Amino acid sequence: MTRSRIRSIAAPLVAAALAVGMSGCGSSATPPGASPVPSTAPSATERPAATATPGAIPNSAILLVARPGADAWTIVEAASGGGYLGPDFRVPVGAPRPGWSRIVSASVKGDRTSVRDAINQPDFPGPSLELDGRWRLPTVGDEALPVGVSPDGSTIVLVEDAPAAGAPTTRFAVVEHTFDGKPSTVGDADLRLVRIVELRGRFAFDTLSSDGRVLYVVEHLDANQGGHYQVRAVDLPSGVLRDAVIVDKANPAERMSGYPIAHLRRSDGVVMTLYDGPEHPFIHALQSNEGWALCIDLPATKGAERSAWGLATSPDGRTVYAANGAAGFVVEVDPDEYAVSRIGALSATATITLAKFGHSDVGPVGENLVALPGGDGLLVATADGVAIVDRRSLGERGRIATGAAVDAIGVTPDGSLAFAHTRDGRLVAFEPRVDGRTFGDVANGPYSGLIAVAPG
Repeated sequence: MTRSRIRSIAAPLVAAALAVGMSGCGSSATPPGASPVPSTAPSATERPAATATPGAIPNSAILLVARPGADAWTIVEAASGGGYLGPDFRVPVGAPRPGWSRIVSASVKGDRTSVRDAINQPDFPGPSLELDGRWRLPTVGDEALPVGVSPDGSTIVLVEDAPAAGAPTTRFAVVEHTFDGKPSTVGDADLRLVRIVELRGRFAFDTLSSDGRVLYVVEHLDANQGGHYQVRAVDLPSGVLRDAVIVDKANPAERMSGYPIAHLRRSDGVVMTLYDGPEHPFIHALQSNEGWALCIDLPATKGAERSAWGLATSPDGRTVYAANGAAGFVVEVDPDEYAVSRIGALSATATITLAKFGHSDVGPVGENLVALPGGDGLLVATADGVAIVDRRSLGERGRIATGAAVDAIGVTPDGSLAFAHTRDGRLVAFEPRVDGRTFGDVANGPYSGLIAVAPG
């Protein structure tokens, strides 16, 4: 693997009552045609555990990892755990471009913020801009990976870092790549501050349209955690907040309430955000290029299970999966009908949070669920390893033992090698097959996160 290759890694149920369907954010219904929930989990004979082969990780993957207490990410060789581009090269924590070809970061020093769009390779710093004030890239809900960059790369939106408590307004800094005075999608084009958008009230970043011309924000209507909210749109060329509210077009009078847990973006501009609602979780599907939304209700959960929901997509991006390993749900969502199409069951020991990001030029990486590239399998993090789920039946077919609870999974682009990040700080390499082997731990841990996987 040449040094230029780094541009593609970091230059990369059972329940008594269900409330599912496309019936609005907060109402309850069962979708017509949804497959019934299996009454029993797969038998133990269908779920063999993998055999361990310590110290034999194939030399076929490069990993972008986080380490405890570090303020940047590191690139390591999976076979050795050694630094791939040397011990001094670090990748700034930031929002990645597709395929991890570049990464946008914002760093605060005193009362100034430096914004940079850099190629993730030594000696390629990329354009930068100094801003007055303390700004940061936004995040959605509890997700750690920053967002705030439009899919075409032209626009960067920052939020105030630790604004004053009780401030009457919310501010966003809008930065653009420009060439010859016009917006540009070229990563090396100059950066300039377009404007500071100031909105009266409490707002949070939601997403950007594909071309970066529209900023969607969540307006909080009360002070409660997970309270009432509404989605609004800001035209960035003018900085003006549109009067119209983005409502569920199937149930326009429905009041939205909930706390965001996970989100993903489709190539057609649809952004799906999974919320923990007061009655049941739901997916808010926003068509960011056209300005409309629909809601998809998910099975009700309770207690500690509520925070275990999340989202993932199939390798071709056509099918969306929601799952809650603590409750034992795997849910398939029809992306065209915006409705639950099937529900499957996991064994009761699974605990997951799900995939929250993944990129086509690198292998999929997610917090606790990924879809195997080019195959029919889902890998789901559990309390003692990784469950292999058949996408066709939504049934569990196998189990990879890791010796500890898993909270993130990554796979090489060809699906031949996978890595599980355990809650005790290890990265366990394994073959993602029903009868697959575990190869042992990546050396030089502990690791606090798995960010991206590329072939070696």
